[in-house]
Amino acid sequence: MKKSDLRANVSFEELRREGLVEFVDVEEEENTLVAMDLSYLDNKLMKYTHCEVHPSMILGVCASVIPFANHNQATKNTLQSAMSKQSMGLNSSNLQLRMDTTSHMLYYPQLPLVTTHPTKYISVPELPIGCNPIVAMACFTGYNQEDSIIINQSAIERGFFRSVFYRTYSTDQKYDSANNTSTRICIPPQN
Repeated sequence: MKKSDLRANVSFEELRREGLVEFVDVEEEENTLVAMDLSYLDNKLMKYTHCEVHPSMILGVCASVIPFANHNQATKNTLQSAMSKQSMGLNSSNLQLRMDTTSHMLYYPQLPLVTTHPTKYISVPELPIGCNPIVAMACFTGYNQEDSIIINQSAIERGFFRSVFYRTYSTDQKYDSANNTSTRICIPPQN
């Protein structure tokens, strides 16, 4: 199909039905040559087998939110992608209606100072996923080497990195007919 044949108002589902959109798994990825966008397809020297929907999607959702990922080593991007799955913030806007078994939530989540284009598509502006600390790299008495960190005590007391952990428990109300006793789930009386 040529670029001129593409209609402007065609849905993603229509493209998939016509066979123009193909989902490629990890095994198939080994034998594909993927163009980053339609402009690459004009190259006569390279025979591309596929074209990416958008250049940022070649990284995936977790890696696409890393700012300046092209300036990092690949291992740092891989580590950040794994860590972003564990980030805290507001996990949903309907927290009171959800029945998650466990949930972590940050008290004061903040929008990142630097973002990427795809962050607006995964609701980061509405549901922030972290804090913006002010960091200084300095040797202080030799105790902040490697992975250790020194944090201002007053920042902790003001609520910096404070979070809440929700856990769902289940129980049953029971009646023992032999002893004529029962357990009851209720709010305890004031007295």
